[in-house]
Amino acid sequence: MPFAKHYHWVVAFCCFLLVFCNVGLPSTSFNVYQPYIVALPGVGDSAGSVVITVRTFVSLLCMFAVARYYELLDCRLGAAIASVFTVACLLLFGFADSFPLLCVASALGGVGYGLGGMVCTTYLINRWFKTDVGTAVGFAAVGSGVASIVIPVCAEWIIRTFSLSVSFWVEALLAAIIGITVFALLRDKPSDLGMEPYVSPKWVAKHQDEVVHGSDGVDMPVDHGVSLPVGPKRAFILVTMIVGATCVSAANFLGVFLVSGGYDHAFAALMLSVCGLVLTIGKFGMGRIFDGLGGLKGSVIALVTFIAGMTLLCLGAAGNVALIWAGTILFAFGLSIGSTGIPIWSLHFSTPDERVKTVRTFQLGYAAGSFLFTMVPGVLKDLMGSYVVSYVIMTAMMAVALAIIVVVYKKYQNPSAHVS
Repeated sequence: MPFAKHYHWVVAFCCFLLVFCNVGLPSTSFNVYQPYIVALPGVGDSAGSVVITVRTFVSLLCMFAVARYYELLDCRLGAAIASVFTVACLLLFGFADSFPLLCVASALGGVGYGLGGMVCTTYLINRWFKTDVGTAVGFAAVGSGVASIVIPVCAEWIIRTFSLSVSFWVEALLAAIIGITVFALLRDKPSDLGMEPYVSPKWVAKHQDEVVHGSDGVDMPVDHGVSLPVGPKRAFILVTMIVGATCVSAANFLGVFLVSGGYDHAFAALMLSVCGLVLTIGKFGMGRIFDGLGGLKGSVIALVTFIAGMTLLCLGAAGNVALIWAGTILFAFGLSIGSTGIPIWSLHFSTPDERVKTVRTFQLGYAAGSFLFTMVPGVLKDLMGSYVVSYVIMTAMMAVALAIIVVVYKKYQNPSAHVS
């Protein structure tokens, strides 16, 4: 195989495709379909919200089983089966003409998301990369960002030209092609090809005191993952729940936040496009920042940027367009912590023996937070008359998460460790 020595990047590309397929199609780009779904006979706004909640609830349930799932199946087969659920989800959405069928389709998408998303890709990257992990995670996470930019534009054209059903079926075909491609290219671990995990020669040359010299002549970085005591681990699970709650809700409600503040739909749509573009760039950029500066500094940069952006959005809600632009850009860049931070934290705060469980637990926290908080902004809007209240609360929650991250990293993470 002529490109075998670069196969770690083939695996990273497969992870990108998996996130595009199993996260981007049923979740991050799905908002383009929401106006059409609520307009279907017998659905409406409340039932349309339930359709989304079904997906988040099912994906949450899958998080409880995902570690066992990948103990029974290797990542190659497990990811392929997850992609089949995503294909089935999109096919059924194309046929669905009633609320119950929409919920079943959404549930199938939740299975694909839960079993074939960031948990699977984190497992793969941990096996194939010993350095440049942040870059690989960021590259994989970009998949959902690309979907959020490309899919809505294409879907709108297909819906106008043909129909809503055809748009779903085209996405189902795309998901099937991606699933087959990934199954053909992906390998579960380097030893399947007689290889070792990737180690950057530049990293080895710079960190000779952190290298283990193997008997086979291959230099490997020391695994700096640490096992957290029960208290700090619970605190960090709270962090993942806060990040899940704020990243998912703040992004999903941004459009209605702006419209309810008096901005027109065209401006809100423009800000959503800007958010998607910056988020896509931010995911890869944050991976590079984690690689270069380490977990603590990378986390601080992301969360401070997120908090600053949310603050500017709240201040600009009264009608200051400049603040909304600045807030959206900063918020969108910080939003990348939801995709890149969770995998990095799970690798830092676990030993090799407990890594699979920790990856599952941190992703479960993220999923639980997103599910539990999804209904809050709408309820507070009805009670308080504004979405600004929810955005202020989410900003405060992220400040709490930032404080916990700083304390835990300062006390427990090896100061010489970088994202390797």
